[in-house]
Amino acid sequence: MCDEHGHCEHKEERKIEGKSKVVVNIDSIHCADCALNIERSVEHLPGILSAEVSYVL
Repeated sequence: MCDEHGHCEHKEERKIEGKSKVVVNIDSIHCADCALNIERSVEHLPGILSAEVSYVL
């Protein structure tokens, strides 16, 4: 379910050939630089193959 600003509160996880894809919506991203910092930080965590963070106005 999403509010009027497009903020959604759900997490989804599914298995893809032994890998997991997790989608997390974060309400507190204030700018594109915040999104980039989160993406870069998550990509350096053990076990993470890739990360993608989208900032929507």
